[in-house]
Amino acid sequence: MPFLHIRTVNNELDARDEGLDYPNMESARKAGVHAGGRIALSEINAGKPAAIIEVRLEQPDGELVDRFAISSSVGDLKTV
Repeated sequence: MPFLHIRTVNNELDARDEGLDYPNMESARKAGVHAGGRIALSEINAGKPAAIIEVRLEQPDGELVDRFAISSSVGDLKTV
């Protein structure tokens, strides 16, 4: 079981959680997607047209295990 921290980063945020023992890497990645998605949704709900959150899975010493991005945007679909 890997003990990993989830770090979420964008131009306004650099946060690292307290870490958790995950049953496997897939579970850790899903938790990272959930964390990044919550932040992106919060930014969209605050009125931003787009959000990109970098998610890093790190070992306790800070060594990078995985890295990916969550992106979301809102666009008008106007009928002509």
